[in-house]
Amino acid sequence: MHNKWKNVRELRIIGQTPLADSPSLHQVLLGLRFGNLQIEALERLRFVGYLSPGQRLAEGMVEKTGMMLGKLGPNVSEIEWSSLHCVCGYLGRVLRGLYEQQRPRLRVLDATRALPAMAFDSFATTLTQLSLSGEVLGRRQAFPYIPTDNLLRMSLTDIISDRVWDYFDSPRPDMIEFPQLEYMQISVCPMMHLDTRISIMESGWAPRFPKLQEAELSFTADMYVDFFECLRGSPLQKLRFTDSQYTLSHIDQALIESAVEICLVWAARSWFLHSDDRWSAKISHMLNMKVANIRTLSLYGAPVPFPLTTGWAGLHNLSIAVEEVDWDGIEFLLPQVPQLKVLKIVSSRSREWAAPQALTVDGEDLSGLIHSRLEEFDCYCSTYLGPPIPMVWVKKFILGTPSLCRICMYPEVLDEVAEIVAECKRDIQVKIGICIKDLL
Repeated sequence: MHNKWKNVRELRIIGQTPLADSPSLHQVLLGLRFGNLQIEALERLRFVGYLSPGQRLAEGMVEKTGMMLGKLGPNVSEIEWSSLHCVCGYLGRVLRGLYEQQRPRLRVLDATRALPAMAFDSFATTLTQLSLSGEVLGRRQAFPYIPTDNLLRMSLTDIISDRVWDYFDSPRPDMIEFPQLEYMQISVCPMMHLDTRISIMESGWAPRFPKLQEAELSFTADMYVDFFECLRGSPLQKLRFTDSQYTLSHIDQALIESAVEICLVWAARSWFLHSDDRWSAKISHMLNMKVANIRTLSLYGAPVPFPLTTGWAGLHNLSIAVEEVDWDGIEFLLPQVPQLKVLKIVSSRSREWAAPQALTVDGEDLSGLIHSRLEEFDCYCSTYLGPPIPMVWVKKFILGTPSLCRICMYPEVLDEVAEIVAECKRDIQVKIGICIKDLL
């Protein structure tokens, strides 16, 4: 048995029942014959689902269980229990004991849900990756300072208080600095509504991120009026911003100009997002910026009113997920992004498209071809809420794009698109459409 486990690097302990009389963690480990086992290669421990609180166990079982886990993985440096549904009593004390045993070598801690049941005094200074939730932070009156010296990746989700930065212990006395942080995820709880948004730059605890390369920010504009100011001077390469469609003006233009990959997600308080003059002006202004570095752009949520001109000429990949596709806008855009190789579109409906008067399909006039250098075109437009993608548009696009080698379409129009490809005498691979979750 020992040979079977010697190369295991990750162990997941999964509970499937919340019943109090189900086997305890200690009994499960003994049943698996882990009592005298030691896995030198083990690096990650994950706890998932329901695990029995073990209330009927005799005193001393807590220590025995913790020691068994510690002996099982003497070199464990990652612990994750954010997927546990309940941590209380016996199990909470086991996890605390495990944490204390592994703390000298612990690098990764993911405890976004279960931390309130554990009352330890400090975080490991060796931590390079940390995930916590606003719910966890908000429930604790006395919370240990979190050292920022070695953090490389940090996730703070569902923040419910602007005082979250008070929990960090910075190496600099005059500011909160994350000197090594490369990735950061910050999300403000979308159910929280402040009467007055605050200025993080004037709060006295504005953080700095001198090595930050990737940031995912969600609803930060609901709490702060100027959070993007904290990112000035950060060498950002990737930025994902999720917020309401009317907070676009909060994005610092310098961040957009310096990034390589941008993902903008506009969420709504209602089911559908609708465009208006303010929104159109903001998105048009952004797409008119002269940006040389951005290679990947993703626009999800709100309608995208493409302007007649754009300054994003260096784009290689463009993904759009909207309620309604503006095919005229796409037609205007493509010639202006000559380096675009991949275009992906997901939509619940397709806007009615009026073909130019000069265009004839059977007569093969097709004077207004859609010219581009695309190599791949992926499209999924639902046929339930509106018309599908116009086939005349598809034909113009295929004939005007000699570099096209792959088309992915939704099943309802796959055969029709394949017939157009054959009619145009093109060697293009036609496949069933993209997976929405891969796009988002």
